[in-house]
Amino acid sequence: MKLAWYLLCFVLLASPAIGAEEEEVDQLEEKETGLRFIEVQWANEVHGYQDYEPNPKGLFQRGERAYVYMEVAGFESRYDEEKEAYHTDVTIDVRLRSRIGIPLFSENNMVDYVHWDSFQPNSLWFYIWVDIPGWAPRSTYQAEVTVRDRVGETEFKKARALDVQ
Repeated sequence: MKLAWYLLCFVLLASPAIGAEEEEVDQLEEKETGLRFIEVQWANEVHGYQDYEPNPKGLFQRGERAYVYMEVAGFESRYDEEKEAYHTDVTIDVRLRSRIGIPLFSENNMVDYVHWDSFQPNSLWFYIWVDIPGWAPRSTYQAEVTVRDRVGETEFKKARALDVQ
């Protein structure tokens, strides 16, 4: 179950864009909500903030570990005078589908970032990884990610493709 969850996250968040129609929808949603990825990259390794070995084609072999490096911006942080801190609350849902649209995996709140801090963050970064099983079918998978800002009550969606060889 965890393996499927990691595979879905990986596929949804890091693969290259699927088509122009998706890009138009993404741009519309970003303009409306402000939420957006400022960086989403397949990677062979992640060492830290903006320090990763990119895999621009999003092509991985069965049995490999695949990483996704991502940065999210445009969310709202609200200052609480009693706590004297900013509250940030961002979640990410993921879905994985076969090429023909058959749902393979779905996980709500895969990333659940709730944080109080004395400064207001401009962006958040994180990475995930998945060990692609040796038995995984060679195919192109479609992943969809939904980012929700629970403070600002906004969301956006983005779909990507992942190729397993």
